[in-house]
Amino acid sequence: MFIRTSPFKKDDPQYSRAINVPLVSPTSDTLTLVDSALLGLRQIYREGFRYAKAGALLHELQATSVEQGQLFGRDATRQAKLMVALDAINDKYGRGTMKIGAIEQRRTWHMNQDRRSPCYTTDWAALPKVR
Repeated sequence: MFIRTSPFKKDDPQYSRAINVPLVSPTSDTLTLVDSALLGLRQIYREGFRYAKAGALLHELQATSVEQGQLFGRDATRQAKLMVALDAINDKYGRGTMKIGAIEQRRTWHMNQDRRSPCYTTDWAALPKVR
C-alpha cells in the first residue's frame, strides 16, 4: 500500500508512506485483499494531509493451481464460489454493480475523457464498420 500528497503543491504539507502487507498464503479472494489493504492503510494514514494518490501493488502473482492450502483460515472453496458469483453478477449487469464494502455512491469528480483513444484495439463492438 502507498499514499502520498501532491509533489506539485508546494504550499501543502508533504507526506508519503508505503508499507508491505504480506499475506498468510496466496489468494485471489477480493475480501482478503481488501482486508489486507485496509490493514496497511490504517498503519500509514495520517490526518491533516491532502492526499493526491493512493494504491496497492500486488507482488509475486501466480496461477491458482500453484496455491497451497492452509490449516487455519477461510474455506477456500466457499470463498472461490463467492468470488465467481460476484464476478458473474458484475459481468452480467455491468462493472461495479456489486462492490466490496461501503463505497460512497456520489461522485463529485469525474475523469476528463474527451481525448481518449478509441477502444477498437481491445473492444470488438468499437470496431469501425465499413459498408
